[in-house]
Amino acid sequence: MKGQIAPIPNVWRTKVVRVLRRGDPNAVLVTAPARKDWASLPSNPWDYELFDALADALDSDDITGRRQEMDEPGETHEFIFSFAGVKVYAKVNLTTSGEVVTIYPAHRPLKGNQVS
Repeated sequence: MKGQIAPIPNVWRTKVVRVLRRGDPNAVLVTAPARKDWASLPSNPWDYELFDALADALDSDDITGRRQEMDEPGETHEFIFSFAGVKVYAKVNLTTSGEVVTIYPAHRPLKGNQVS
């Protein structure tokens, strides 16, 4: 059963933004499919633009999404944000230590412009 769409918790958002903005390449893991899908967006963006765009989106108190259960330890949320006028679906995990972020997908939404 999927959880309800709700505001993403501020504590989680703050920790993820801190890791993304820190600029430590060992603290942000991007899966190969996420990197490929992100780079295929119309502006052919770089990884650092993904980190900045996610951090900017998660800085907003208005961002909503849904918590997801993953095999990896940590807390994962899925959400949709905008980058260069394009809607992007992302699923992001913050490890239990709060020191590493994993970005699973980062692509155009496949099922409309809302998390479904």
